Amino acid sequence: MLLLTAAVLLTGCSASGALGRLLGETVETQPQTTAVSADEGQKLDSKIVDPSLEKPVFQEGLVREKHAQAGAEVTLETAATVNDGGTVTYQWYSNNVNSNGGGTILPGAVESTYKPDTSKGGTTFYYVMATNTNNDHVNFSTSDVYQVTVWEDMYWQQNADLRAYQYISRVDGKYPKAVSMVIDGTEYHFDADGFAVNTEGAYIDVQTGEVLVTATPVPEETPAPETAPADDAAQAESTAETQTEEAPAEEAPAEEATAEEAPAEEAPAE
Repeated sequence: MLLLTAAVLLTGCSASGALGRLLGETVETQPQTTAVSADEGQKLDSKIVDPSLEKPVFQEGLVREKHAQAGAEVTLETAATVNDGGTVTYQWYSNNVNSNGGGTILPGAVESTYKPDTSKGGTTFYYVMATNTNNDHVNFSTSDVYQVTVWEDMYWQQNADLRAYQYISRVDGKYPKAVSMVIDGTEYHFDADGFAVNTEGAYIDVQTGEVLVTATPVPEETPAPETAPADDAAQAESTAETQTEEAPAEEAPAEEATAEEAPAEEAPAE
């Protein structure tokens, strides 16, 4: 009986079921004492999960999206650290959705780097669980998602108007956009429209790497230039003439009318 009890502690619920079958009775499953991931249910060497233990912290700034030709080598990198003297170990998973949970464990993928299979086209998502082991206790954390897109059966197509090149799939007509990838040993950059460009964003000839001369752009409509102002003297003269023409003529004083309108003096009576 002591031996069976030890087996339960080492293997968790599955051993509880085996114990029930051996005794011919139903055994209620007890909480597991083995360390497990909440997402995966993976056993971690029969260690006790200790939430108070420091979780591994993943390094920021790592490249988590990669594009490659079918058959090309791709390396995913991770790095997680702890400061409590524990040891960090890794386990990689693959997924068919953009999630860092519910994936498939990758046997033997237990290093800080992983080289995924690129033999077939398509997009696969990966993540890694880092475990901090300190004495008999463990705690763990899960990385962000790594996205790997593999392109197969591809060809270069030149745009008739822009003369720029796109790298197009014969399978579905899709092409890489706003990414960089190595093609036949050369790294290419693609803009948001999928055209091959240099680091300055200029279209390039994918055979020579030289900048392409694109079609002559249609010039933008230029607004009519404003009339240059006349010099101050001419402008002042023009203004004076205008004011002279517009000013009403002054009426001459009516002297004669005044004389006529004045009352005549009466002659003195004799």
